[in-house]
Amino acid sequence: AGNAALEKIAAVISEQLLPLSASDVTGVCAMAMDLLEQIEEDTNRPPPAPVRPGAGLPPRTMDPNTKILSAAQKNDVEAVSRFLDEGIPASYSNSLGQTPLHISAMWGNVEVLRVLLDRGAVVDAVNQLSNATPLHVAAASNRSVEGRLKCVAVLLNAGADPTLLDADGMAPYQMVLGQDSGPIKDLLTAAFEDKQMG
Repeated sequence: AGNAALEKIAAVISEQLLPLSASDVTGVCAMAMDLLEQIEEDTNRPPPAPVRPGAGLPPRTMDPNTKILSAAQKNDVEAVSRFLDEGIPASYSNSLGQTPLHISAMWGNVEVLRVLLDRGAVVDAVNQLSNATPLHVAAASNRSVEGRLKCVAVLLNAGADPTLLDADGMAPYQMVLGQDSGPIKDLLTAAFEDKQMG
């Protein structure tokens, strides 16, 4: 079972490697490592007690709060609002330190991003992949420029610090991909310089 899982992981990484940004590749590798650890634990654990058919129970190791991350990726404002009302924190983070704010900024989902900020999400939360803030992931993403530009503007307006450095010593403006070197980089560079001078 372990070898089959490794082959699947390798196939997914090879198929998806070219369209991914550096931060996405890091995320895929980290998730693959988590999956491998899970496989090792599962092979050393006795088989679980049978679950009655149709029970629909999640695996014991799955955190049900991750559903807010999926909703943030889909820009599902209604679901995110409902999950927040149910008690999931606006700054909930998964095992990689990714918060809904990171996810919505990466995908350029400004509507969900605004809801999260209104509900108290930490604007400069850092992930465990690279100590990246939502500004970093918005800058490094290869998703829609228009959506990410709006997210960057809203994050800055909410007090996000454009001078924070990630684990590689990079500020958000330095993470912008070449083809996005226009408005996103200009906005982040101006914010960085203003903060440095102020």
